[in-house]
Order: sequence, then C-alpha cells, then structure tokens
Amino acid sequence: MFANERQSSILKWLNDRRQLSVKELVRLTHASPATVRRDLDYLAEAGKIIRVHGGASLKQDATSLFSENEFEQKVQEFSSEKQRIGRAIAQLINENDYNAIYFDAGTSVLAVIPYLDRTDLFVITNGLHHVFPLISKGAHVILLGGTVKPTTQAVVGPQAISQLSHYNLDLSVIGVNAIDEENGLMTPDVNEAELKRVAITQAERTIVAADHSKFNQRSLHSFASLPEVTIMTDDVLPEYKAFKNVKEAR
Repeated sequence: MFANERQSSILKWLNDRRQLSVKELVRLTHASPATVRRDLDYLAEAGKIIRVHGGASLKQDATSLFSENEFEQKVQEFSSEKQRIGRAIAQLINENDYNAIYFDAGTSVLAVIPYLDRTDLFVITNGLHHVFPLISKGAHVILLGGTVKPTTQAVVGPQAISQLSHYNLDLSVIGVNAIDEENGLMTPDVNEAELKRVAITQAERTIVAADHSKFNQRSLHSFASLPEVTIMTDDVLPEYKAFKNVKEAR
C-alpha cells in the first residue's frame, strides 16, 4: 500500500471510529509501527487529525462543541461497544444493593436496560426513550418534568433540576459527550450539564457510560471532574489507565 493510499485509509477508519491506536493501525494497514507513526505525524501536520498518546483521533469539527447528533443516529453509533458497556453496568446493578437509581437520557444509558434482571428498582429518568423499556423490566419509573429537547428527546430545564434535587439516590448512570484529563466530563448543552451535576450530587455513586469516541474530545460545558465518577468504557486508552475509576467493561 502506497503512503497516500494508507493515509486515506487511516482517515476513513478514523471517521468511523473517531480514535485509533498505533497498534490498531498497524493491524489494519499491515505496516510497521514506525511507518504508521510517520503517517500520523504527516496527517497531524496537515491539520487532518490530532495526535494523542499512542495513536490519533479525528480532528474535531468546531460545531461539535456546541451540538450533538439526533437520537436515532446516536443509537447506530458504536452499538456493539454500547451493548458491552451496558451489560457491565447492568451486572453491577443486578449484583449490588442499588434501589433508587437515576438513568440519564442517551443511547449509552439506554443500552443498560435490556440487561437488568431486577424488578424492585425505583428509577428516575429524563429520557423519554427509557420509560417503556424500564416499565417492561418491572421498574417503578418516574419521568422528570420539563422541556423536551427535539434532538435527543431528553427532558431538561429548571423543573427537571428542581425535581431531581429532592431525591436521595443510590446510583446515577449518566452519559457524556466528551472526556479529557484537563476538563473532565463535558456536554454541549448547558441545561443537560446542570441536570447531570445534580444527578451526581444527589447520588452515593455515579457511573458514566462512555464508548471510546468520547475520550480526548472537548465540548462546551464541563459538569464533573474525572475523580468524581466511575467511567465504564469498552477499552481503556493508555493515558487513562492511571485512573483507577476508569473501568473496562467485562
């Protein structure tokens, strides 16, 4: 494979995966680690990618700092990863004495529900898509009131924040749009950021469901630092292995 073909392929794979390690690219390109690193350096200098420790991520479009994809599109993104993460979080819920739980809106949290194996759960949620799957699992469900976002069909706003602040929670399970070491956990929507902060404050423990594409990305509003939560992901990147609260789904 010629250099330009290899680099075009790398961009295509990054467009699909958002982030890849040198090891993964060596396997995909059948090139040596040194050759892959040269390709990544060239693409980074051309402004097409961002070099991260041990690999590269797709250069973030500035609009992604302020917006997010619609729910139906997000369901399709990294669905197999989300299922593995969802199964691991559900196992923790099934095996522990968590009774009062907050389920954040979003597709990563939605993926937890099919694997729940308890009928005694008291669940508060701001996700319209979560209600009927939770009811079908036998959970007692409270849907927060407020304004519904058309894109994600999440309930947000002062009413939802006020209502959630009255609950004492054993566990909050939340989603995230972006994670980095400096800024922590982020989302483009200030209303969702405020609701997530309350969910974390009101809970004894918070688990964040995050596929690999959320790491080393930035968004507009930070709502928590890394040490405040447990992050469940499918594959812990090398630069996050030092954080004991970043867990790999098993």
